[in-house]
Amino acid sequence: MATTVVGGDERRYELIDGVSYAMSPSPTRHHQKGTGDIYRQVANATEGAE
Repeated sequence: MATTVVGGDERRYELIDGVSYAMSPSPTRHHQKGTGDIYRQVANATEGAE
């Protein structure tokens, strides 16, 4: 079982079977938009190509 917690240092941790793992920060909106733009370009370029 996994549980996500925020530590006193504002970092996110996930507890998995009693072991604490430091998690990466969430992606920024700028990163999400860029990723979406790349996905859309690849999808448009490969649409119908098989």
